[in-house]
Amino acid sequence: FFKGIRRLPSAHYLTLQEGKLEINCYWSIDQTRIIRYQRNEDYVEHFYEIFKRATQSRMRSSSPIVSFLSGGLDSSAVTSMAAKILVEKKLNSSHLCALNQFSDDPLSDERAYAREVAKQADIRLYEFFTHVQDPLKGLDEFLWKAEALFVSTSQDCEAYEFVRDKGLRVIL
Repeated sequence: FFKGIRRLPSAHYLTLQEGKLEINCYWSIDQTRIIRYQRNEDYVEHFYEIFKRATQSRMRSSSPIVSFLSGGLDSSAVTSMAAKILVEKKLNSSHLCALNQFSDDPLSDERAYAREVAKQADIRLYEFFTHVQDPLKGLDEFLWKAEALFVSTSQDCEAYEFVRDKGLRVIL
C-alpha cells in the first residue's frame, strides 16, 4: 500500500504548480548560534518559555485534550505545563485529562506517579489496562488504519481507540 510514497524532510513543504513539483525548506536550525547567559537562572527561564510555548501551541482546540501520562518525567512535565496554561487562561480543568496505560508488569507500573501528577494538576486521570502482551501484535492493522508510515505498537492502538471512545480528539 505504501509503495512509492515518500515522506517530506522535516521543516519542508511541497508545491505543485503547472505540473512542476517543488520541495522547499521553510526552516533550518542555525548550528553556529550559541546562546550565552550571565546567570544559570537565565537558561532555566529561557527553557521554561520555550517549553511553555511548545506545549501551548499543541493545545489549540475547542474540544477536550488528553495527555498521555506515564508518570515519568517527560509526560509529567507536559501534563503539568498544560494544566498550568489552562489555569493562566482561566479555563476549566475539565478541558484537560490524562491517560495512564499500564500492564501486568509490576516493574513498569507507574500509576502512583501518574495519580500524584493528576492530583496536583487537578485533572481527571483515566487508567487503561493494556491487554496486549506482544507490542508488535496488530501493527499491520494499525498501519493500515493510519494510512501513513508510522512507528507505533498495538498498545498505542488500544490507547488511541480508548481515547476515541471517550470522545477525546486532541492528544498531547
